[in-house]
Amino acid sequence: MSLAWKRTFTTVQRLREHMAEETFRIRVRGLVDADQADEQVDGVEHLPVCMIENLLLAPESIFEYMQGVARDTFADSDAVRDELRSIATEMRSKEITLRLRRRLKPKLVRLSGATVDEIKASLVEQVAGVQAILPSDDRLNEIVAETTAAVDAIIAADQQLDQFRGKELLNTFYQRHVAALNIGYNPMCIDLARIVAQRQQVAARLDPVFDRLIAD
Repeated sequence: MSLAWKRTFTTVQRLREHMAEETFRIRVRGLVDADQADEQVDGVEHLPVCMIENLLLAPESIFEYMQGVARDTFADSDAVRDELRSIATEMRSKEITLRLRRRLKPKLVRLSGATVDEIKASLVEQVAGVQAILPSDDRLNEIVAETTAAVDAIIAADQQLDQFRGKELLNTFYQRHVAALNIGYNPMCIDLARIVAQRQQVAARLDPVFDRLIAD
């Protein structure tokens, strides 16, 4: 879990504990990306996609945007979809690495000591701690195989535009097809979000999430 999302979980938990709704009449809720779905916390809902940027990966809206900035790179929205899928396929190895990192729960090494020897001793001690939590080779092979199969299943089900990291997907598309027009990434996202909203492509996916937040 990333530090930012861990803070979200912790903040929601503490505020719900210390600011009881029946007393203060304040509803405390949180919303995080789907890639943080390995932990469930009361009052926190997850997006139906990996991260908020995935909601902008709508081929019809991107095609309309590209037409609006006078780019004839794509014949139609299907061509945009194919390009996004191609980018996602290139991300396969990184997606496996990211999921393995979350499953193995990396440990932060903090060196300490007032002398060179103390710092070196601290390093040896902490490295030993990391080695101690590393699974056996057999178990590690199982984890790698399971994670790889999960990523390949996402691709096979054509769910990569929802389940792969939308920020990297969108930024790669931007670098390849928009950056040369001297249009900034953020302005592109804002204009694209307007088109997505006008096409009403998000409400059906987000309404159930907000309904649950309200009902909680």
